[in-house]
Amino acid sequence: GAREPLVAYNINLDTGDLSLAKQIAAQIREMNGGLKNVRALGLLLESRKIAQVSMNLTNTRETPLKVVYDEVQKRATAGGVGILESELIGLAPRSAFAGTDPQRLKLVNFTEDRILENHLKTFAAA
Repeated sequence: GAREPLVAYNINLDTGDLSLAKQIAAQIREMNGGLKNVRALGLLLESRKIAQVSMNLTNTRETPLKVVYDEVQKRATAGGVGILESELIGLAPRSAFAGTDPQRLKLVNFTEDRILENHLKTFAAA
C-alpha cells in the first residue's frame, strides 16, 4: 500500500550541547515510547556551533509539525535552552501544518511552494 509522505524536519537549539540534543531525540522518538511516527537524532552543526534535533516524520496527519515542535520545545525548556529555528527539508503536505503556521514553528526559508499541494499545482501549471 501507499505510505504518507516522509517529512524531514530539523529543530535547532539555542545551545551547542550535543548531549541535550541527543537526549531530546531519544525521548521523542517513537521506538523509545515517544511521539508516534517520529524518528530522531541529536546532531551538532559544527559550522554554527549549535545542537540540532533532526527528524524524519513518517505520518504528519497523525503527528503534525506543531505536536513535534511543542514536544521538543517543552524538553528544551526543561533543559534550560530555547529553540533558535526550525527547518523543513524538501516539501510537506498541508496537513503537516494543522493547528499552527510556519511563523510559530520558527521555520526558516519557508515559502508557500514548500507545501506539497502548492508545489504540485505550480509544477502541473508549468
